[in-house]
Amino acid sequence: MTPDDDPVDLEPLGEFLDSTRAPEACMDLSELDGFLAGLAVGPDPVPPEEWLPMVWDDEDPEFDDQAEADLILGTMFARYNEISDGLESEDPGYDPVYWQDATGRTVVEDWRSASCARSACAARRGRACWKPPTAPDCSSPSSRWPA
Repeated sequence: MTPDDDPVDLEPLGEFLDSTRAPEACMDLSELDGFLAGLAVGPDPVPPEEWLPMVWDDEDPEFDDQAEADLILGTMFARYNEISDGLESEDPGYDPVYWQDATGRTVVEDWRSASCARSACAARRGRACWKPPTAPDCSSPSSRWPA
């Protein structure tokens, strides 16, 4: 992302993920953002058909129409590109999306755990698992980055 580029408008995506038309156990916006960052730092691209089912918890979202599907998926792909571009620059070109709890405390655990290498590994479903030197075992569903 260059300084002249506007950031991706994530509001429609966040609203959809929180709606009743998205699968109940799908990722929220913070989890999705961390997950996309985890995919972006992997050693090779992962095709959307391999990782989109994880976003939706292996269920189908209920889009109102093709225009909404295009908006939601297009926003998701644009955010992935924004993260990828931001990671390639010396100065991070994007801000991670964290949520705040009812007390106003910023919560990063969802983003951090979703960005864990295990997310990228799980998205590869059957591919060799890539692990950075400090990553936990990607095969364990309870794996977390060290605090």
